[in-house]
Amino acid sequence: MLHIIEGTAGSGKTTKAYELLLEGAARRREKTYILVIPEQSSISAQKDIIEMSPRKGILNIDILSFNRLAHRIFEAAGGEASGLIDDSGKNLIIRYIADDIIDKLTVLKSGLKKTGCIAEVRSVISEFMQYGIS
Repeated sequence: MLHIIEGTAGSGKTTKAYELLLEGAARRREKTYILVIPEQSSISAQKDIIEMSPRKGILNIDILSFNRLAHRIFEAAGGEASGLIDDSGKNLIIRYIADDIIDKLTVLKSGLKKTGCIAEVRSVISEFMQYGIS
């Protein structure tokens, strides 16, 4: 089941999400509940949920970042999660290629050394791939 909780900053969205999660986990102990959160929030979310839990434990709740969720999915599907290239790796590849063909570039040549240019090129390439643009 997917719950969407919306509201302004400070309105209690996170607390409500944790309460729903703990209620469900207590009611249905045979199920595993997954909370997907940003990487930087995983430790504090685990701490907060444990503190909110009546038993001070979360045996059937997994708190995962997007990267950890991807690894879990690949493990379950039998795929190789280590074969994924993160954004930094993509940036390095694009930088290497751009440096190799810099003399052939006309539009990007002057901006290639500017901060964020390679990340922007990576983003554009990703969007093109999403929409099937070659």
